[in-house]
Amino acid sequence: MNMKEDKHIEDLIDQMMKNQTLETPSFDFTSKVMDRVSVSQKNKAFEYKPLISKQTSLIVLSILVILISYVLQQGTTGNSKWSIPLDFSFLSKSNISEMFSFSKITTYIAVPGTLMLFAQITFLRNHFNHKN
Repeated sequence: MNMKEDKHIEDLIDQMMKNQTLETPSFDFTSKVMDRVSVSQKNKAFEYKPLISKQTSLIVLSILVILISYVLQQGTTGNSKWSIPLDFSFLSKSNISEMFSFSKITTYIAVPGTLMLFAQITFLRNHFNHKN
């Protein structure tokens, strides 16, 4: 009985298929599909996701700064068991200040040059991040 029903359904489908006309896609169907595929693959392939987010790196940096400043402050007072004895008297005995003396012209060039370098690094980084 099952075979008769299947045969009947198959005949019905065959008749319906004979009455239908063959549909063809539009002229540029293939190019539209390939454009969508290439765009979706480019977005996923070059998506940059940092391992550590900016917020996490700022939190870690601030914790490190707080810890270092706490240890240095406790080391100068000497009240804590965590204190590290710091002796910077060797700096006053040496001629480090004479070794690193710069003229005014060098300072006037170095400070803006450094600021411009950091600005360019920031600008280029943003430019290349938005380019992808």
